[in-house]
Amino acid sequence: MQNSFSTNFDQYLSYKNLFFLLSIYRLFNIFLNQTWFVPDEYWQSQEVGHNLVFNYGYLTWEWKEGIRSYIYPLFLAIFYKAIQLFHLDNTRVLIYISPLIHSALTAIGDFFFIIYAKKSFGQKIAYLSCLCRLLSWYSIYSSSRSLSNNLEELFSILSLCTLEHDSIRPKYTYFNLAGFFSFIVRPTAAINLAPIYCYQFFYLCHNFNLKKKFLSNFIIVGTLTILFGIGIDSFFYGKFTISWWNFFIFNVHKNVGVHYGTHQFHWYFTQGYPTLLFLHLVIFGFGLKCYKQVKFQLALVLFNILSYSFLSHKEFRFLGQIMPSTMIICAFGIKNLNKLFGKNFSIKVLVVTGIGNLFLALFLGLLHQRAPITLMNYLRNSNLNETDNLLVLTPCHSTPFHSYLHKNVTIKFLTCEPNLKSVNGYKDEADFFYENLEGWFSSNRQLVQKASFIVMFQSLYEQTKAQLDDFKICKKFFYSLIQQSSRTHQYLLLLCPKTNYLDSEPTFSSIKQDL
Repeated sequence: MQNSFSTNFDQYLSYKNLFFLLSIYRLFNIFLNQTWFVPDEYWQSQEVGHNLVFNYGYLTWEWKEGIRSYIYPLFLAIFYKAIQLFHLDNTRVLIYISPLIHSALTAIGDFFFIIYAKKSFGQKIAYLSCLCRLLSWYSIYSSSRSLSNNLEELFSILSLCTLEHDSIRPKYTYFNLAGFFSFIVRPTAAINLAPIYCYQFFYLCHNFNLKKKFLSNFIIVGTLTILFGIGIDSFFYGKFTISWWNFFIFNVHKNVGVHYGTHQFHWYFTQGYPTLLFLHLVIFGFGLKCYKQVKFQLALVLFNILSYSFLSHKEFRFLGQIMPSTMIICAFGIKNLNKLFGKNFSIKVLVVTGIGNLFLALFLGLLHQRAPITLMNYLRNSNLNETDNLLVLTPCHSTPFHSYLHKNVTIKFLTCEPNLKSVNGYKDEADFFYENLEGWFSSNRQLVQKASFIVMFQSLYEQTKAQLDDFKICKKFFYSLIQQSSRTHQYLLLLCPKTNYLDSEPTFSSIKQDL
């Protein structure tokens, strides 16, 4: 009876049906993500793609120094161009096209992840691994966001899925394509790829002929892929550019990432990775009891965490590429729980884990840091025109930009470029502003007077009311219950001149609608 059910279930979950279900689930994730995560979600992807198609959009210092590859934003630009050709760019299609693309890419990743896990560990572990992945708060929260980290995770899964075990007629092309494309899109992928390539070369290529075939394919595919990346970047930068080399020079040799914050060496071990695991941490712990069966996955996880720990600038999303291996370890954890405490107990643990992760995903995706999206959505639907001036006085890159607003208005914001020229006592514009409010307003009086709208957090408004006597609060947007910086506040304000047609102080009902 049980074997019959398992067989029927496996038949129902044919590849076609499986991919359909995964796609529906990931599309549903879009509606659970209505908040702001990190600046790169817009400023290093959508904004650049928007600039390529519509000829306006801000390019940050990374695109002036040539440390980013144009391949990723060019991919998005193809869809923006299609929207433009069908005259849909002034509709909400422009806003949702990127989340739709990334949800589809994540579903592809889910699909190939199951194939890899099934091929390596069997059907039961494959489905349990996928279930753990689908229940992860981080997977729900990040799956539809325009982050190159998501592409890195996808290519990591494809690399694992295309590991070549065949010693008779080995084909290494797909494996190397996945690896090298991951590298040129996001050079730090080399950290994750290193142990995967070592596993392929030293373990799976178990004789001289296999190693020879692999190396020849590695050189051919690698050279062609690298040249393709250099060609794309050189064309769009207008000069010969090796973006991954520039990335290494600025982020490793010059270590400019410290400008955006530093953490202790142990941060990924003690905070970063445990936070990504959240309630999965319990089943992950039980999965470690099967370390002999998951020694490759465990080595991959530890190598990545240890390597990234040597970099001063750390973020949760930098570990996204090891989450597939993590979920396989978690699957073995569920299997161990089932063996030790019985099926009912393991089901209860899964249910609690799923509910807890869902609540965290809902909080972060619908409530935490919501204001940047609702603010830009409000302005997008307003009567802004090209003569208007928007002044954004928040920590730099705190909101989406032209790619969301899609109005070619003048927008001034506080920049935060690192000290690229090694100036003594350097302070970026945002730091100078927050440390010397009166001085900044005094030297930028005309800029303030010309503004059609000013965006700032309520705490800043309370400090600068005297300099903003000609402005009133036109709209108030809920930002977050939890503040991660002293420069933010529970509410983000939209100020406009007192002569503006908009209502002044918002009513409670209008604030409630923003929530």
